[in-house]
Amino acid sequence: MKALTIFFFASSVIAVPFIKSCGELNIPIFKPQDRVDVFNHWRRLIMNEIGVSNMMELKYDPNLEDEIRKMKSCEDIIHGSNYRVSTDEGSKRIVQNLVKNLPDEGPRGPREFLPDAAEYLNPAQTFVAWCDLNVKCSRKHVDDKNQKKMFSRDQHETDTVVIFGPKGTYFESDFKMGKPGSNCPNGIVPPKPPNATCESNCGLCKGPEVPPRIPFTEISDSVAPSVNAIFILPILFMVNIVNAY
Repeated sequence: MKALTIFFFASSVIAVPFIKSCGELNIPIFKPQDRVDVFNHWRRLIMNEIGVSNMMELKYDPNLEDEIRKMKSCEDIIHGSNYRVSTDEGSKRIVQNLVKNLPDEGPRGPREFLPDAAEYLNPAQTFVAWCDLNVKCSRKHVDDKNQKKMFSRDQHETDTVVIFGPKGTYFESDFKMGKPGSNCPNGIVPPKPPNATCESNCGLCKGPEVPPRIPFTEISDSVAPSVNAIFILPILFMVNIVNAY
């Protein structure tokens, strides 16, 4: 009985951290930048389909990872003051309204699939980050009041958190309509030399530079095992006492 008590105590101390890793893409042959490229590809798509003049390019910002590292459970996956998590039913309705006049090309057409990617498409967002989790969280959307509700048609689970910044809000007025690229303060992303090929972010508004990395002040998940090790020593001492008696 004593040994069983010690086992459960040790299990609670040596808990698996919520965050597994950040900024990685555990898919063979793909790099993390490939995910950013996909987001930018979709941003170009809606920009050209409906005429968005201020669509910024997305860049990966390691500083946003720290906002995810503050999350300690699935219930913490909600919007913040300087970021938004995917996915949100409010933003989905906004994009549905924006693309409603596009041709109906079936479930794979822009009119159907772009609303499901709504959080990827806010023109004012300039940075993205993601972290993989050690647990699976039910796919829930965050409503307009930052309350979580289960998807009615998607009961799957996810082990990745993706967030976009620096805006914590999403309005239809974020989309400035007009000639693509005509409302870009710093110009547009040009074709890539030497062959002038148009990459995933070509034609999007040039975004700000990624800010310098600011060290995360809380105990990171990478050092959690060493902290747990401090507690393991007294546990082993207790085991020796139990064995002695």
